[in-house]
Amino acid sequence: MRSEELGHGNHDHTGTDRGGQPEALFRRLVGMLARKGYPAGLAVRVVKEALADRAAEVDGDLLEAELDAAEADAATAGPDSTVDG
Repeated sequence: MRSEELGHGNHDHTGTDRGGQPEALFRRLVGMLARKGYPAGLAVRVVKEALADRAAEVDGDLLEAELDAAEADAATAGPDSTVDG
C-alpha cells in the first residue's frame, strides 16, 4: 500500500497538511485534548471557540495595521493633496 493511500502523502516536513492547514490544526488540537481524557464534544467545542477567538484577534490586528497605514499615508500626503471623487 502506498503512503498516499495511508494518508501520509499530503504532509510536508513541518507536519502540517498542505491545502488544509486549518482543518489539520483543528484535528490535532481535538486529538490532543482527547488523549488527555477530555470528552469529544467538549474538545470540539473548546477548539472551535479558541480558533474563532484567534481568527477574530488576527482580523482585528490586520484591520488595525491597515488603519495605521492609511493614517500614515494621509499624514505624508500633506494638506494640498486631495482625493478625486
